[in-house]
Amino acid sequence: MIAKLVIAKLAISIVWILASALLFRLLSVWNELPERVAVHFGVSLEPDGWARKSTLALLVVPLVLGHAVLTTWLVLAHAQGSGNLAVIQLGTSAVLFSVFWQTITFNISGKPLRVIWIVLPVLLIVGCIAASLS
Repeated sequence: MIAKLVIAKLAISIVWILASALLFRLLSVWNELPERVAVHFGVSLEPDGWARKSTLALLVVPLVLGHAVLTTWLVLAHAQGSGNLAVIQLGTSAVLFSVFWQTITFNISGKPLRVIWIVLPVLLIVGCIAASLS
């Protein structure tokens, strides 16, 4: 019981740290972003959707903060569970963090997205879901 509560609180803390780091990154590089930015990438990880940088902020800020709030509520409401929910939410946060961080970096420097930083947290999520079902 205590171990599950520690995992839950650790997961919540990490989710909020990732959200804060991402929002700080967006704010700190705001003036470096071009007015027109890539906001969507296809299967080949090449940009295929463009928008104003304010639209990027309107995507990132509510999604990341909303996910952190939802994670906090879900994990605390189900802290007595298996602990997989906390890990799944942490993995989801890692995917959001990775995708948005790489999107910001791409729009500043043109550095391509790296699929490994998206696939690893997704595999963690799938593994936790599989463990929950068995």
